[in-house]
Amino acid sequence: MLTYVLYFQFAFMYLLTVVMGLVVYGSDFDSVTGWLYVFPLLLITVFHKWVWSLRFRLKTANSIRIIGTAGALAALFAYAPLHMGYWDEHAIAQALWMAVLGMCSYFISVMAAAEISERRLSYRYYAPGALALIGLFWLFAVYYPMIGLFFLGLMFIFSIVWLSSSQNEYQETIPDSAKTDVIAKYTIFVLAIDIGCIIWDYQVNTLWAFYIAAVFIAGGIGFFIRLAYNSTPLEQTIYVAAIINFSLAVVWPPYLLWGLHTVVAGWCMGYLLPSTISPSATQENTSLSLGWVVWFFMGLVLSNAWYANLQWAFTRLIVVLPFLILGIIYAAYRFAAARHHA
Repeated sequence: MLTYVLYFQFAFMYLLTVVMGLVVYGSDFDSVTGWLYVFPLLLITVFHKWVWSLRFRLKTANSIRIIGTAGALAALFAYAPLHMGYWDEHAIAQALWMAVLGMCSYFISVMAAAEISERRLSYRYYAPGALALIGLFWLFAVYYPMIGLFFLGLMFIFSIVWLSSSQNEYQETIPDSAKTDVIAKYTIFVLAIDIGCIIWDYQVNTLWAFYIAAVFIAGGIGFFIRLAYNSTPLEQTIYVAAIINFSLAVVWPPYLLWGLHTVVAGWCMGYLLPSTISPSATQENTSLSLGWVVWFFMGLVLSNAWYANLQWAFTRLIVVLPFLILGIIYAAYRFAAARHHA
């Protein structure tokens, strides 16, 4: 299970913590420090396909020890001044440590994906449990908003012990996972907009931590249900539920902070995650993908852009249009098929 935690930590611990820090506690992109937070993400975007193609060769004991140690130290030095202190968007040291932490977090996720593929680690219990565990980690953010950095440090220490002790079994036969479900990725993007708005609504009031914890715990349940009971009608129902849940929060803003809204968003995200991380969503193999992380990150960023301009908040419904178009096309296809068989 902890290997899956290492796989998910880049998106659900590092990115969420950094975006939350920059949005809630301050950012200044007119200075060098502001761009230091973004620079690792730009590098990752540009070189991801190349790094991903080399993931099995990169997963050596020495590289894991070096990256894990660097990540643990970066997490320590980044979190120490923030434990009982404040976020300083102009602090060069803070920005540098966060940049190093981001690169290490990314490489550990890549190596964890390679480990899962090599050892054929089953989704069935490990992945849902990993999501629920990440949710429990976020509960501590009620008292320490940046606690995610501390838990990242613990994860890196674990990666040194666990991943570096495994035998490197480079396998040319494991297929790449580029062809994952685009519609599911887009839905993750929409759900990230939804989830991000909860944090921006609470701002410095750390009650948002309960909602984020509920999202990932419900996500673990949704992930498990997908593996235990996979059916096309249920998957279509999940898409409809995600759209209605998102649209209702836009049309009637108080619903955004209802527990039901949070649980439904998390459950839908968890149910759709298998389709985004692997082309064989319910099988026991598994070549994983990290492409879905870009969609999740874009959703968080865009949700803040909308929230910063509340006069345009209603335009969030634009992201629902692709679902409506696909729904109309699908309904027309089914109607034509029924007429043909009649």
